[in-house]
Amino acid sequence: RVAANRRNVAAAILAETGADEGSRRRIAFYRSLLGEVDDPAGGARIARNIVAFDPARALLVELNGDLDTARSVAVLVPGVNTTIEGSA
Repeated sequence: RVAANRRNVAAAILAETGADEGSRRRIAFYRSLLGEVDDPAGGARIARNIVAFDPARALLVELNGDLDTARSVAVLVPGVNTTIEGSA
């Protein structure tokens, strides 16, 4: 699923025109999804794990860490005025 969503993010980048500020902001955000983040367990840099991505529905689900080695898990559900690009 993560590999498929990396392709979906790359396709979303290509679909953007970059003609206006909103499009350029989305391109930068989508590129960041293909980047690395700090590993919460060890601090090393690891690839982001995008489990679900659908910009048409403003849907983004990201997995942080390794479920196979985790001792506990947490789920963050954003609230009102939160979009795929951030919070208001």
